[in-house]
Amino acid sequence: DKYEAKTAYFTTCTTCPPAWNFTGSKISAELGGYAHIKNPILGFAEFPVLWLPYLIVPLKSQRQSGLLVPSFSVYGDYKQTFQFKYFWAISDSQDLTTTLTTYKKGGEKLSLDYLFYLNQTSIGHLQAGTIQDRLFANSEQYSASGGDHPHFNRWFLTYDHFYELPEGFVQTAKLNLISDLLYPKDFASDMTGVGDPALENRLTLHRKTEKSHVSFDTDYYIDLLKQ
Repeated sequence: DKYEAKTAYFTTCTTCPPAWNFTGSKISAELGGYAHIKNPILGFAEFPVLWLPYLIVPLKSQRQSGLLVPSFSVYGDYKQTFQFKYFWAISDSQDLTTTLTTYKKGGEKLSLDYLFYLNQTSIGHLQAGTIQDRLFANSEQYSASGGDHPHFNRWFLTYDHFYELPEGFVQTAKLNLISDLLYPKDFASDMTGVGDPALENRLTLHRKTEKSHVSFDTDYYIDLLKQ
């Protein structure tokens, strides 16, 4: 179960050529353990992209903290995009993924993805991100709204949970907050709601018994139909 190779490359891709790989001057790997790579160079297809002095890659199936495989894409007007992610397995019931996305024309965006389980029926999910958007700061939409700052701070926050409380109460929450009305269109991968007339924010509390149902419900909508 142990392997050692010099001037070799490592990948988990099944495509040929692999979509990504790490080349290294020396690779020591153990199945069910880790691959230790000296002088690794990250490559996409056959093109080298990033050099590191040392890298440890897990060869395990169980959940654990560590860097995830970087990704590359072309994202609309923002052109070439690189994503670097770190996964933190906080405990058996919660984890956090931090993502740094670099846009060729827009700048850098920092995003968080937090997921937690209170029990089998109570769960919560939080996502948030922010970017000093150079592309939007130079757009006609921003100029028409009176904006004159070279870096416009754009952000989003989504959150939802389902809690089962004592005495038969159930509490739910759903939040969709944005810095500007064009954010769901420009960054459709961050949140749902593209094409919807409004973003819904909702809090509920209800209790059901064999003979009755009592509920409290409040909604707040962000109108996406405004110019």
